[in-house]
Amino acid sequence: MNILIFCLSLFLSKVNIELIAENFEYPVHLTWQDEMMLIVEQRGTVRTVKNKKPGEVWLDIRDKVSSGGEKGLLSIAIGPKNTESENWIFVNYTSKSNGATIISAFPIDEETKKPKASGELILLKIDQPWANHNGGYMTFGPDNYLYIGTGDGGAGGDPRNYAQNKSSYLGKMLRIKPTPNKNIKYEIPKENPFYKTDQSKKEILHWGLRNPWRFSFDKAEKDLWIADVGQNKWEEIHKSSFDKAGINFGWKIMEGEACYEPSKNCIKKGLDIPFHIYDRSIGASITGGYVYRGKRIKKLQGKYIFADYAKGWVAAIDTTHKQSNQQKLELTWPDGKLFKGSISSFAEDKEGEIYLISHWGTIAKLTP
Repeated sequence: MNILIFCLSLFLSKVNIELIAENFEYPVHLTWQDEMMLIVEQRGTVRTVKNKKPGEVWLDIRDKVSSGGEKGLLSIAIGPKNTESENWIFVNYTSKSNGATIISAFPIDEETKKPKASGELILLKIDQPWANHNGGYMTFGPDNYLYIGTGDGGAGGDPRNYAQNKSSYLGKMLRIKPTPNKNIKYEIPKENPFYKTDQSKKEILHWGLRNPWRFSFDKAEKDLWIADVGQNKWEEIHKSSFDKAGINFGWKIMEGEACYEPSKNCIKKGLDIPFHIYDRSIGASITGGYVYRGKRIKKLQGKYIFADYAKGWVAAIDTTHKQSNQQKLELTWPDGKLFKGSISSFAEDKEGEIYLISHWGTIAKLTP
């Protein structure tokens, strides 16, 4: 790993950034409703952007949300057009009443184009034994199914082994087909690995995750990229083909490429070895990003962009072979100053350009 550390500090690549918005309160996610940019604030609000400042409140569910630490309103997903999810917004938040993870849907008002906060339809309620490792991200995939990343339930070391327990929703990648206009709130895709069994949760697509705070799909190849926050030694990135199901990503049998429990001679057969890892001397909390498919920054074309929340750096890796050198990006404002902040999330627009969201309140866009 000493070689990896050296490469991270040596290969610096200057990338310019431009200010998109600032002064948001603990933003954790960015998405769009048609052409309108929406910023998700952890406290339980979704706001528009006006003159690079917070605009009007588009959704306010603070009365439902427990916020702080790893809890809060953690992501939203706009229902794709020409599907049963059209004209609905889906949200992932921590319940103020009991700390559970709530996956719910709100109908979009035809006149105001805003969600009806009073029309909440709860799809999934996932009990959380502890306050951390909530996962938090969800998005519609290329198949128009809703993908939901969940953490292992928290504490340390997954003491109840939820990530390997297929009768639990915790420590998983879930996949469902929302049907909010029907009596059944969602359907199970037939391609899910446990569709025909009652011994496991049918919503499970993959398992063996610790805290997949952010994940994404490659716009060109459709591959699923998952950044999984480590326990105490390794941060890891997994890459899986879009058409694969039933992958065991290893936690808590493994952390990174090393045995975790047991600490020696663990059985690695059948486990997915991470595409990329880095150790805790470099960073301590990975934030997953996107494979860059934009056209403006040629040197980043085809590279996976990610960050470390704790250390504040942003880096890129090659997507064609495992454990390539991390290339640290030197993010520079127009006045020459370097970017500073804890990256809570990334976003990708329809042209494939990438945005970064600082938990400190700033939204920026990568530019040539």
